[in-house]
Amino acid sequence: MGKKLEYFKFEVYATNAKDRIASLTKALFFSKGDFVPAVSIDKDYHTENDKKEMGYEIKDTEKSITLSPDLDERNPQFYIVEIDRKKVKKELQLRFYVKKGKEEAKDLRGIIEAKGIGVEIAGKAKMELDYGWKFDLKISTDNIKKDARIEFYAEDDDKDTSGDKILCGAVYFGYKQTCFCDRDFTVEEMTDIVTQLRKLDDVKMVPQLNERGLIYLDKSGNQIQQPNGKKPPEAVEIYRLEKNAFDEEGIKIFNWGAEKMQRQDATIEIFTKELNSLFKEYEIKTCIRKIHFLAQAYHETQRFHITYEASPANTPHGGMFYRGRGLLHLTHSYNFYNAKAHMQDKSAPIDSKKIDKILAENPNTKKKLDEFVLKTTKEMHDAAYSSGAYWRMYNINNYADDDNVKKVSAVINTGNATKTNINGLSKRKEYYEKLKKIFEYEKCINKK
Repeated sequence: MGKKLEYFKFEVYATNAKDRIASLTKALFFSKGDFVPAVSIDKDYHTENDKKEMGYEIKDTEKSITLSPDLDERNPQFYIVEIDRKKVKKELQLRFYVKKGKEEAKDLRGIIEAKGIGVEIAGKAKMELDYGWKFDLKISTDNIKKDARIEFYAEDDDKDTSGDKILCGAVYFGYKQTCFCDRDFTVEEMTDIVTQLRKLDDVKMVPQLNERGLIYLDKSGNQIQQPNGKKPPEAVEIYRLEKNAFDEEGIKIFNWGAEKMQRQDATIEIFTKELNSLFKEYEIKTCIRKIHFLAQAYHETQRFHITYEASPANTPHGGMFYRGRGLLHLTHSYNFYNAKAHMQDKSAPIDSKKIDKILAENPNTKKKLDEFVLKTTKEMHDAAYSSGAYWRMYNINNYADDDNVKKVSAVINTGNATKTNINGLSKRKEYYEKLKKIFEYEKCINKK
């Protein structure tokens, strides 16, 4: 037997003529026999103390999504579940409740499906429920994306209906805002760090020209009149635009040079993964240590673009093959030898003359060393770990803990913290200061 249909008009906000015409013809048919629930998170599932111990909070959020027009309340208060990565290990179980979403809806039972966007649901995501019921969902707390949420869709369980699923609820997810001490970076956070660094770097005012580079344009893209064919003076503000490194380079990384990182490794995802791994392995765990490491790496690799020094100022010990490579541009045969050994068994560095003798007397050892050297250019893992090994061998964490950018720079550039003639010291300091702002170091829990 068919269902009695009632006609309901609802408003649609259009932004252009085409949308306005479409909106005028749009109507909604609603059946009193439909299942129209509204799904919300159960904020009282755990006590506030339990939530704190378990590592999550439920807060109001300005983020929102417009629910189905079938619901009486299409824009309710939405919530965000903030997760403390230090406490929540892999999964978090949350409870949700189902209530009637439209007063006229008489069908008590239907199907609700949860769909994760930027967050993974760990378990059953589709279930048959009644109004007034509660249900549990487990979510994976690994790698939650920006603007992550779970959306709930409902459909009638009647066999004689084939209506569209309706969006009947949503809850947002995010990580609790903490400093970067003793935790991994997310891919989104590392993307943001690289983006901000480049936007603050190489800032200059430049003229805006057309695609052929011949005609000056104003800031709206309109041609500037050029009497007698003369170009407007450089000081004319209507065409001079502020540009920075990000405008030219975007988020691409390790993509420059005759010798460069292999394509599958030159991604922000792999970069983030290997940084997190090396920071754990080489005890670069606090914000200030990470700031110092990233400032040096950003400078040495020309804004995270090169893992191979194109034109060394001096001939490295052992020959030009042992030029600067990796995230910190290790240089000299003895530094590569010591880094390789330290990566294997945490060996202390040995004298360069001893290393020369070992390499001269053991061709196979030299062959393996040279293979490793090439990998510090081409593979992200060795580019990162060789730099971490050098960092730990020379106790650079100690200088970072003292927040002594000059000594950190001296060891990276010369191998000796007492040296005063440091290449690029002003730039190293500049990037260090910028990273402090990006990290919001004033809020660091371990700030001295």
